Amino acid sequence: MPRARHQRLVSIAVLTAVVGGLLLFGRGRTGDEGSAAPHGQDTLERCLERMLDAARAGDVGAYVACFDGELRRNLESAIAAQSPQRAAAELRSGAADLKSFATHGLERPRPGEAVVTLERIYSRRNDLERVRLRQHGGAWRIVELVPVDRVAPPIPYGTPVVPEAGESP
Repeated sequence: MPRARHQRLVSIAVLTAVVGGLLLFGRGRTGDEGSAAPHGQDTLERCLERMLDAARAGDVGAYVACFDGELRRNLESAIAAQSPQRAAAELRSGAADLKSFATHGLERPRPGEAVVTLERIYSRRNDLERVRLRQHGGAWRIVELVPVDRVAPPIPYGTPVVPEAGESP
């Protein structure tokens, strides 16, 4: 297979995967099981979004508030061992290259509990984590976060996908 054709097929496959992921993520925000909620009510995706937004902003209090149980206690201990400014800087640094996120593989082992795969999308890699959440008083909190995989997409995030000169779209 000629190199240009191979690159085009890879580009189309990646673009299809990204669009499919965005559609799946968008569907989750408007009606996927466990995601839709009346305005003002918490969902597990809103919890994950709050956690990622707090990391980007370096808001240590808001970040820790997204967690519960032993994981929260471990975070609080790690944060207490450094200055608030350093903790905020570490959160911002860890999220600096984050472009987006997606969730998939929702499981509901019991009422008020969910397990989902969180895919953090960076410019040159995607990190997959298994996240267990519990609902307490109507609010979702992360109680376990386990790294699953790190993958490098064949085409980095944000790379223009266009036909090469002389090719038709």
